[in-house]
Amino acid sequence: MYNIMAAEFQREAARADWDELNVISKVDLLYDRIDQYLRPRYLRIARRAYREAWEEFVPGQESDEERLDPVYVATLLDGYDKKTQYKYSSEWERKRDRLKEALLSMRDVSGRMSGGNSQEAREALRRSLDLLMRQVRQMADTMTDEARNQAFEDAGYDEVIWHTQEDTKVCKTCRARNGQAYPIDQLPAKHPNCRCWYSPKTT
Repeated sequence: MYNIMAAEFQREAARADWDELNVISKVDLLYDRIDQYLRPRYLRIARRAYREAWEEFVPGQESDEERLDPVYVATLLDGYDKKTQYKYSSEWERKRDRLKEALLSMRDVSGRMSGGNSQEAREALRRSLDLLMRQVRQMADTMTDEARNQAFEDAGYDEVIWHTQEDTKVCKTCRARNGQAYPIDQLPAKHPNCRCWYSPKTT
């Protein structure tokens, strides 16, 4: 889907004047479309994680994953993520604005893209979307953890157990946390790309 949006962006950009307002509006539109594409998918990720956690640890009772709504997703996207150490929405805007700056710096004196700069522009767009997709994957992990913990909390648990993958890739910090219990609202921050997971403390 992102490749389709990027190709469409490139076609439109090739036909357009590269004045400042045009570049800004086209990049804004591209990023807005990607954001609109992602939000319902984040919601599905959260609801699935909630439901799976509930079914595993609260068998025989219907889960209420529908309580997770677009506002729940928006709150996570606008909040500070201890794992990445930034606000998703602020980082999204920063990446968008850096792409605008990069593209605007490539205009020739006539305000258009020259042949050589067109290739540079495609490369700048590719780099920008690669960074964006890394951020998207990190948020999907955060969304999963937060939704699982919400399910545990809704089921009446107030502590969770930290689990590692128990292999040679586990870092020293996570290894020390393996098997430790933490209040749900006082969990230590994971590091980016952390593979650790939680289960509720049942006794």
